[in-house]
Amino acid sequence: MRLHTTPKFAARLSAWREAYAAHDVFIEEGEDAPRGDDRSEASDAAGDLEISMLEDFLIAPAFTPTEILRKLEVMRTRDVGQGWTDHYPRYMAQIERDLMEQQRPCVSPCMSALFDTFREATRALDGGHGGSDDRCDELAAALSSAVLSLLTAPCFTPGDFMVKVFVDMLGEHGGTCWNGAQHDKDTGGFLFEIERRELAEGLGLHDGEAQEAYFRDLNDTDLGCCLLALGRVDFDPAAWLVAADRAGLPVSVIIGSDNREQLWIGMGGGADDRVQREREHRVHRLLTGNSGGFGDARTAAVAAYILAHDPSRITRVLDFAR
Repeated sequence: MRLHTTPKFAARLSAWREAYAAHDVFIEEGEDAPRGDDRSEASDAAGDLEISMLEDFLIAPAFTPTEILRKLEVMRTRDVGQGWTDHYPRYMAQIERDLMEQQRPCVSPCMSALFDTFREATRALDGGHGGSDDRCDELAAALSSAVLSLLTAPCFTPGDFMVKVFVDMLGEHGGTCWNGAQHDKDTGGFLFEIERRELAEGLGLHDGEAQEAYFRDLNDTDLGCCLLALGRVDFDPAAWLVAADRAGLPVSVIIGSDNREQLWIGMGGGADDRVQREREHRVHRLLTGNSGGFGDARTAAVAAYILAHDPSRITRVLDFAR
């Protein structure tokens, strides 16, 4: 990508550099000045500000390889190592998370906000069918504006470009909740699951094969699975449970006699249906983050959501004895 640094990250880096330069003035003047005078108070204040800006910079997510590199450069500049016992483990944990997110691949905050607007505009138009013509025209115009804003925005990450491909394909082929010209949500379809039946019917010599390949490439990534199954650029436990229901996968939290909690996923019934099989696989892969290291956190998030919001999915071992 031509753009290697997202705006908020660049602002944090600039803020730290300014604070570091301001405190560096006192360091260069030496440590022999008497304590307790105005200079010492100003030095302490500058030091506190620099540490605060350093914390804000290193603990914030990085979205591109360059941003991860900048974090490591700053840590070397400040000699941040294992001696920073209260900070170093947290900084390294965030950098490890940043690296994991690259494999999804991650989406920049700018594109994430544009996709949220697109998603809500899509839902609004879908829910507005049956209303007045003027209202439908208004909703369609809002969706058109959201699509154009998203497609013309600059890309900071490979994930940003994949979001554009997804939105373009969804607009071209529609979601699986549409059956020709008839709206039908009783078939297990989903507004953001690209309809595949006409992917191969392109106008050019290789258009069909290209569309099938784009769909496969999306589906092979964690980001693509989130888009297709959840209608989101990131994982969400509530949306995942809805996707599991759509795939016909029973999900519950089993609480044992020792009060241990375990997430349980049953078998699906879509072995003879390609779309349903794909949904099952997509839901399973999402829970593990496509084997990208997110499995424990996502499993825990789904279990916590069920325990807090969906008691119908909770099963106690003692219940089986009744």
